[in-house]
Formats: sequence, structure tokens, C-alpha cells
Amino acid sequence: MQIFDNQYFSNITYYKILLNNRKPVIGSNLMYQKGWFGNKCSIIGANGIINLSIPLQGGRNQKAINKDVKIAYEQNWVAQHLKTIKSCYGNAPYFNHYYPIIEKLLLKKQEYLFELNIESTETILKLLKAEVRKIAISEISPSNIEVIFSKQHIQNNPHFWNTNIHYSQVFEDRLGFVANLSIIDLLMCMGPQSREILLQ
Repeated sequence: MQIFDNQYFSNITYYKILLNNRKPVIGSNLMYQKGWFGNKCSIIGANGIINLSIPLQGGRNQKAINKDVKIAYEQNWVAQHLKTIKSCYGNAPYFNHYYPIIEKLLLKKQEYLFELNIESTETILKLLKAEVRKIAISEISPSNIEVIFSKQHIQNNPHFWNTNIHYSQVFEDRLGFVANLSIIDLLMCMGPQSREILLQ
């Protein structure tokens, strides 16, 4: 059985695979993976790639399953993420359409990282007009499954991370095209065309 890792505004390859999956399942009882994309995503600004990272209660060295990892709000990371997204994509063609949706989602201040990621993933699928817009949650034992986009999966399948998708980016004239950024980048730049681009 294959299930998807739980990720924060994950990259374009993640959504390309997810969009083509008629019964996507995300594992709630997988161990949290330090240094992976459960609590971070990559966007691009005028000076290059920027990683947006969500602080967690207990720090990054979590020894808990995904559904039990709590978000820390001692620092105002929500305001920082929103400010950075606005700085990077304020001039993008579809900023005014998608920024309020992201802003509303983050300002909910979900207690658990898993809940934030599920809601953000389902929101993106709706924006992409995916056939499946509700994610199934699985508590199946992780011993006999393949977790798509986990660290181990990418290490064992390095080609899986590559994508031939190309589109016009905000800073492409300055930095060249940067592949496989967060889905935020594609939506801000290409808007309604994003679905067709992912299905190529």
C-alpha cells in the first residue's frame, strides 16, 4: 500500500502525483521526520530560495507520530510567513486571488501540525479543481507500506524528485527557472492554468 507523507504547502512534484491519485491517503501515525517537509516549504524571492519553517513545541527533535506534533506560537511565525509570501509574490499575476486564501488558513492557528497540513492540502486540491478534494486519513501500521515523499522514499528513488514542469516565475529573468518549489509558487504565477501544467 502507498500513502502520502504529511507536508506543509509541499512542492510541485508532490501535487502532480497527488492530483493523479484517485484515492489519496495520508498517514496520521507515521513518525515525524526531522528536517523534512512536514513543517517547511520552499518559495523564491529576489535573492533566491527561502525556506518557510513552522516552529514546533519541543523543537525539531520530535519523537512523536505526525498527528501528535503541536505547533509553537511563542514566535509570530504566521505573520513572518505571510510577510515573506507577500514580499516574494506581491507582483505575481495571481497574488490577489490566492494570498487571502493562504492568509485565512494560517490565521486559524491550528494546534496540531497534521491538522494544518491536511487543511492546506485539501484547500490546494480544491483550488486545482482536483477530482478528489477530501484526503483519506490512515492509521495503518507503517511497517508494510511505502510512504511517498518520505525521506527514505526520495533517497531510494532520487529520480522521483525531478520534474520537467516549467512555467513563468516572478524572478526567472534574474535567477533563472527554479524547479520544484512549493505549490504556492505555481499558483501565484499561473493561477487557473496550474492544474493543466501539473497534468502534463
